[in-house]
Amino acid sequence: MRFVVKVTQVYRVEREILVKVEAEHEESVIEQQSQESAPDFDDPGWRSGWDLQNENVSAP
Repeated sequence: MRFVVKVTQVYRVEREILVKVEAEHEESVIEQQSQESAPDFDDPGWRSGWDLQNENVSAP
């Protein structure tokens, strides 16, 4: 016999990107970037780390 099961995986994703910002000193860079938008979601500079938090197998 063949059965169907549903596998659900829950991940935590952490993304980071390095952004070049013109400013007089480091404190103003952090403040300035905090007020601006982050680069686009699909910008190739983003790096992602995936961590499997949970996996569940059940009947559909």
